[in-house]
Amino acid sequence: MTVLRVIGWLLIAAALILLGRDLFDWYRSGHWTTSSAGKVWYDLAPGSLNLLQAIIERHIWQPLWPPILWILLRPVWLVLAAPGLILVLWPRAQRRHRHFGRLR
Repeated sequence: MTVLRVIGWLLIAAALILLGRDLFDWYRSGHWTTSSAGKVWYDLAPGSLNLLQAIIERHIWQPLWPPILWILLRPVWLVLAAPGLILVLWPRAQRRHRHFGRLR
């Protein structure tokens, strides 16, 4: 297993845990709400999210922030599962097997 596949599986596991949390909240409260990626990030480290926005808008490229904000407003389990699935399902490069000393 490559490192990227392991990262993909970890992202999928985190997405399933967070989806389970949303489903449990739905069961408990009776109405469906999801935790957005931005809210979860802000709950974990509010300063880093604000710093990311400032760096992108001031030093990188201001029009880049709205697409990032769009992603941050999506459900956190979806934001984690999408790249996780891509990393897990990405086709592996075929390895060439060299056969030295074999006559064909």
